[in-house]
Amino acid sequence: MAIALGMTWGGYDTAQMVWTIELWEPDAAAYIQTQQFTFALGSFVSPLIVKSFLPEDSLQSPPGKLSPAETSTETTEVILESSAQIPAVPHGPFIICGLIPILSGLLLLTLYKIKKV
Repeated sequence: MAIALGMTWGGYDTAQMVWTIELWEPDAAAYIQTQQFTFALGSFVSPLIVKSFLPEDSLQSPPGKLSPAETSTETTEVILESSAQIPAVPHGPFIICGLIPILSGLLLLTLYKIKKV
């Protein structure tokens, strides 16, 4: 999934850069720098926003590592116990974060249909 996401995001980013250069040829640098700045800002701020929606016990560090002397049965029991302790995450912030790129894509498509280059 990470490979597919990385490849599609790379293609989208490249196409958007080319389109920005075509639209604002003499002044494209300012728009490209603004785009990269807002991406960096969003990458920094989004975990801080989601952190407020997580329960306090999910923010603690995981238990220590298993020793190599433990048997596979004990390992399975430890994994089952730790997976049962994973808290439910509210879907609201993730739905909002998913709708923003969809809305952005629709606005870009509308702009492309209105003014074709």
